[in-house]
Amino acid sequence: MQDGVIILAPATGIVTEINITEGQYVPEGGLVYKIEQLETLWTEAEVYPAEASWIKNGDTLIVETSNGKNIESVVFQQTPELKSGTEITVVKARFPNPELQYKPGEQVQVHLTRSSHQAITLPSDAVIHDGHGSHVYVQTGKNTFQSRSVKAGMENDKRVEITAGLSEGEVVVVSGAYLIYSENILKNGSAISSHNH
Repeated sequence: MQDGVIILAPATGIVTEINITEGQYVPEGGLVYKIEQLETLWTEAEVYPAEASWIKNGDTLIVETSNGKNIESVVFQQTPELKSGTEITVVKARFPNPELQYKPGEQVQVHLTRSSHQAITLPSDAVIHDGHGSHVYVQTGKNTFQSRSVKAGMENDKRVEITAGLSEGEVVVVSGAYLIYSENILKNGSAISSHNH
């Protein structure tokens, strides 16, 4: 009596999925094992239109893994999608995994790299994003601030790039902007108004 059957795989790789159990009937051509080559992995990142316009195939992204290691990856595909009423672009980038230390499905952080340039940036808390777009509170007189629409560019968890609507040297509220926003909504039904402070 034969204890088992030897199945030769058509390619080298790592078994990542087993689709049969002991005693199960396998039809001709049925999937038994799934084998993958994991020496190169790819990651997906969702970016907004303003960010996507600065990325092209062949660009380098930095993938930060859960253990804090940074790996260079190369963009090979960009696919625009509509998700929850928001237009985003899914960017896919490949990175090497020669020691097979990373597995498919792991969560990573993706950092966009961009050539150095002059830009106005503000702390994230200074920029209000709502249904009317992005705006900041600009000083218009002594202790007086007014809401102004701006166009936001690249953004991370700490700072926002302002690409239009603000000039160098203007004074804006960088702490407590949401308090002013909320107060204007309660008083006037709109965030777009002057505020004395």
